Amino acid sequence: MPLTEEQQTHLGFIQGVISRQAGNSFLIKGWVLTITVALAGFAISQHNWKIATLGLGPLLIFAWLDAYYFRQERLFRCLYNAVVQCDNRVGPFSMSTKIFESDDAALWRNTVRSVPYAVLYTALLVSELLIVAILAYTEKRVTHVPNVHGLRPHA
Repeated sequence: MPLTEEQQTHLGFIQGVISRQAGNSFLIKGWVLTITVALAGFAISQHNWKIATLGLGPLLIFAWLDAYYFRQERLFRCLYNAVVQCDNRVGPFSMSTKIFESDDAALWRNTVRSVPYAVLYTALLVSELLIVAILAYTEKRVTHVPNVHGLRPHA
C-alpha cells in the first residue's frame, strides 16, 4: 500500500532528525580523535604520563556523547520504520521515540556493542592506556638511572 502524502512528509521530518544525529556523531568522532591524539602527542613530546592521563577524560565524555547520539539515531530509525509500516502506535507527525526505548536495536548495551562504535573507542582507550603505561614505565626507568660516571647534573 503506497504511503500518503502526510506519511511521506512525516518520514521527511524523521529523516531530517536522523541526519542531524548522524552528523553530530560524526563531529564528535572528529573531536575525540583530534583531542586524544593531540594530548597523547604532547604527552609523548614532554615524556609525561600525567598529561597522557588527561586524554582519558575527554575520551570518556565524547564516547558517552557519541553513544547518546548514536542511540537517538537508532530510536528515530525505529520510528521511521514504524511510520513506513503504518504502525498504529505512532500518531500523525509524532516525533516521540519513547515506545521504542526497549527495542533491541535501541538498547544502550547494543548501541555501545555495535562494531563501529566498539572498535573506535576500544582502540582509542587501549592506545591511550598503552601510552600512559609506557610513559610511566620509562619515566621510572629514566629517573632511577644510576650515575655511573660520577658526573654532577647541570644546575
